[in-house]
Amino acid sequence: MRLSPRALFCAVVLVSAAPVRAADEDVTTKLPAKCEECQIAGAGRYLVMKLKGVRGLTVYDAATQKLSTIELSDDEFLYAAGGDAAFVYLKESNELQTWRLSTGKMVKAKGFADKPNVQALLMGHSRGDLALLRMGRNPATGTFGSDSLVDTTEIKLATTKYQAPGGAVAGRNWDQAQLRANGDMSRLVEWMPGTGAALTTAAVLSRTDTGYQIASTYNMPNSLIPGDDGRVYTPFGNTVESNPDYNPNFGGIPFKMSPAIKGKALVPAIGGQFVLGVTREGGLTLYAVRSTDAIAPLGDFPGWDPVKPDVRPGASFIGPDNTAIRPEDLGPGAVGEGKNPLTLDRRLCFAPAQDHIVFLPYSNDKVVQRKFDLKATLDAGGEDYLMVVSVPALRGKAGTAWDYQLKTVAKNGPVKYDLPKAPEGMTVSADGKITWTPPKGIIGRAPVEVRGTDAKGKIVRQTFEVTFD
Repeated sequence: MRLSPRALFCAVVLVSAAPVRAADEDVTTKLPAKCEECQIAGAGRYLVMKLKGVRGLTVYDAATQKLSTIELSDDEFLYAAGGDAAFVYLKESNELQTWRLSTGKMVKAKGFADKPNVQALLMGHSRGDLALLRMGRNPATGTFGSDSLVDTTEIKLATTKYQAPGGAVAGRNWDQAQLRANGDMSRLVEWMPGTGAALTTAAVLSRTDTGYQIASTYNMPNSLIPGDDGRVYTPFGNTVESNPDYNPNFGGIPFKMSPAIKGKALVPAIGGQFVLGVTREGGLTLYAVRSTDAIAPLGDFPGWDPVKPDVRPGASFIGPDNTAIRPEDLGPGAVGEGKNPLTLDRRLCFAPAQDHIVFLPYSNDKVVQRKFDLKATLDAGGEDYLMVVSVPALRGKAGTAWDYQLKTVAKNGPVKYDLPKAPEGMTVSADGKITWTPPKGIIGRAPVEVRGTDAKGKIVRQTFEVTFD
């Protein structure tokens, strides 16, 4: 790659319309044009949208309930968003760019010396320093180009290696597949969109030191959502997890399925811990992860009008674990939406740590924000609880201070914090703020475990790794 000879072009244009507050406390913000694509960033703070006829990206900031536009020099572009960053490939300029969402300013730009067939970009909602660059087929040879993991702060590309369970080298077979990532890019899913009322083939990708391990199977729904807890959530009303008993040498199924919440699609909360069940009528119900017991109803999805697939009465589907699934047990999006980039996970942003649910209704012309009080919701249930709902920044710079404000909710406070596992010099304050300065001159990854203990001795833990360079 070469450095772009052009000056770094940046502009942020406020286009905020006056939010409209309804009687039920939903706040509606009109968009200047119809949304064609939407991605979640900032651990749920931002919706980053591509609007019809608008050159650039339109950013909705849930903290201020305002819109801004990052203007781009090309009409045709691909993009991904995560953390405080948008990562863009300009097709005419043949250039990659990283933009800061909070300021609307460009961070870095690099151009390609050749003309690659860039097919897609992907980021996790809570991580702004890492992206997957997916290449399409070479028109001359018909083979796929090499995918890359990209350090978006410096736009450094490293070839991504794929492997099958058992360690064998794996290749890509699908063109124009849909791709989704969890918050830190540790778990990806892709599916080859089916047609009509058909199920499809899908793959779950788990991060390794050099790339991703791929496990694929048939009879999966048309949209899957990787959660921050490592599970993959489905519109079958259940989750997909790796099968620890799977041996590729003896056949079998690489996944196992959890018990289903029938008739609902599951949308995981940012940060893990919770999930929303969405009915085919648009009703929302809160659940804890790994539970089929409802915590509380959370109203309806505003402007509900999804694709309604043509499914024959009495028909049944065979799921990935070879069990029969009746059409009435499918949640919205299970079939019929696979080719639409605005699947349910791109329309519903549930961020308990930021006290909101943000919707992109099916009219595609507005954003609706609903206040969500997690503690009041859990208190109304009457059960004890102690949970971590915040998401750490996973990237640090050697010699520069790094911090993370832990957010917990507890029935029996106050919560006391300690660090059973942490690099030398890392500390946690009484209110849960973790601080550390990675030492100068070295690079690496620092594993961290923070523990919270409530007044009754109940314990919650959060583990993560901070990468620093």
